[in-house]
Amino acid sequence: MTENIWQPSLETQNIILRPMLESDYESMLLAASDPKIWEQHPEKDRFKPENFERFFKSGINSQGAFSIIDKKTSKIIGSSRFANYDAKQSKIEVGYTFLSCDHWGTGTNKEMKNAMVNYAFKFVGKIHFYIGELNTRSRRAVEKLGAIHLSTETNKLHSGDAYQCCVYELKRSIGLKPYPTNAMRQ
Repeated sequence: MTENIWQPSLETQNIILRPMLESDYESMLLAASDPKIWEQHPEKDRFKPENFERFFKSGINSQGAFSIIDKKTSKIIGSSRFANYDAKQSKIEVGYTFLSCDHWGTGTNKEMKNAMVNYAFKFVGKIHFYIGELNTRSRRAVEKLGAIHLSTETNKLHSGDAYQCCVYELKRSIGLKPYPTNAMRQ
């Protein structure tokens, strides 16, 4: 059996990113249940169980999704994933990220993104982020990492509704400040 390089376990000073499991559903739904998390997202009602379940199942099926765990409390505080790996273009997407509100402004998002980006740059030269045009929080966060806005395109939600999405790119040549991370073996 081959190891999935896009679903490792990563550990930083304050969090663990480990492969998302079916058994994480209830804890992750609880972490995602605050409507404030989704207010700038194109799918504003993702906090509702029927909508969150679709998001969660797509994460399980992606084989690149992580449960983010606070090391102090051992609780799931969010999720993120690698998606759409393209070996020919040496790129991958980092996205589908949310964090519980109590971890906003604490450095958790930067710590998580740095762990994922530093890991991904072992295998690819470019990382893309697709962010809803009105999601200024997420757009600012990837800009702080050094990502450049490439374009804006029209995407569709599961409902079929269209929305504008900003595409950002971070290149390995730009580099990031080293952030203490450890890739753990499964």
